[in-house]
Amino acid sequence: MRKQYSNFTLRSEFRYPIFVRLQSLSSQMLKQNKLPNKDKVSGFIKKNKTGTFLELPNSVADRMIERWTKKSHKEDEDLYNEETWFAETWDGALKFTLRLCKYSSSSSSINNFHQSTWEIEDFSISSSFSLEKKVSKAGFDLDNAVNWFGIDGALSGFGQINSKKTSESEIFSDLRFENQTFSLTVLTGFSKQQTEISYEQNLSTILIVDFEKEQTRSFTLELSSQIRNLLQIITNQKIGINRFTLGMQKIGKPISVNGSVIGYERDDRRENWFISNTFLPKEEKLINHEIRYSSIKKDFQTILESWFTCTKIQVLAENYLNSSFYEVPVGTTLVMLISGIETFFAGEKYENSGTELSAKGKLQHLIKLTPDWENFFGDSYQAEMEEFSSFLIDNRVYRTHGTKRKRVVYIERELIFPVKKLSNILRKFILSQIDIHF
Repeated sequence: MRKQYSNFTLRSEFRYPIFVRLQSLSSQMLKQNKLPNKDKVSGFIKKNKTGTFLELPNSVADRMIERWTKKSHKEDEDLYNEETWFAETWDGALKFTLRLCKYSSSSSSINNFHQSTWEIEDFSISSSFSLEKKVSKAGFDLDNAVNWFGIDGALSGFGQINSKKTSESEIFSDLRFENQTFSLTVLTGFSKQQTEISYEQNLSTILIVDFEKEQTRSFTLELSSQIRNLLQIITNQKIGINRFTLGMQKIGKPISVNGSVIGYERDDRRENWFISNTFLPKEEKLINHEIRYSSIKKDFQTILESWFTCTKIQVLAENYLNSSFYEVPVGTTLVMLISGIETFFAGEKYENSGTELSAKGKLQHLIKLTPDWENFFGDSYQAEMEEFSSFLIDNRVYRTHGTKRKRVVYIERELIFPVKKLSNILRKFILSQIDIHF
């Protein structure tokens, strides 16, 4: 059984011999869905844990470098393909659209075959070269979300995503992000992969976005990041998107035999999109059920609306995630969290003087706006909160400007507990701003 474009995820590793065309395809070539024998070269495409690479004859790099040097470029500027390249496996089953390829190196093998290596930063795998220029529909396969959305949430009794049976789903309509309208479908069920020697079936959660108007790839990527950030904030665990599926399968003219319609022509414009530097954590089950989907299900439409329309909360949440989730040193985490809070309350003023709140004032303002903030401190919560905020600001100033203050500590591990407490307060504040209370 031949590999299909949908069999791959961002974690997949592969190596295929391919034919590559280093220039655009005409409309006739797109219709034929096959690379012409003229002007194509042989090479390899390989994907591993370090990235995706294209191996081509060194003559390709020589020609491009020669053209590149004739133009005005900075000395440290990277060499990229000037237009989209197209490739296919020898059997034609897999089509590759290579949008962004960066020249990496040239070398010779033991048989004196000279080759150039290109790092592919943006490409798609599909069954057709005729892909949509803009995005009308997108699917995001989530890591680590089945337990939260499915087994322990409100979506249970799984169907099969890739079968005729109906999967469990929830649809949220008329959502708006950056003034663009879309609907979001949460689909949870079984996905299956079958080869000549194996059959594998897994529980999956897929988010399907249908745009009211076609959007760019960059907008689609930003929207996926915001959806992922929201889920990470709610679950307080890392969630990755392991597959981006763009486009749709269109139904064409009916196919008739002896006057009877036996089916319809299908124009599959779907693509498996790969983009470099996408956050992809280790695959782990969500085990933190502090906030269950079932407990916020009836309010999830409102939660989504609040999230997508509040840019300030998105920015503050991203600051929280970047500092708390991505293995940043604790001193750097402190600096990032305080900076995010200062940005969120930019322009906030003291009631009496009319002057803008200081960093300490903004921190205390956020703490007091957090529901049940007193529970983060002891009996003397007001005095403890003031001491806590002074400690954080003193250490932030020291690590930013080198200014020594009364409460400065020089050993990083002494910051772990206070910074962890600040992270917990900040997360609770963010969730309260989108009407999630726990």
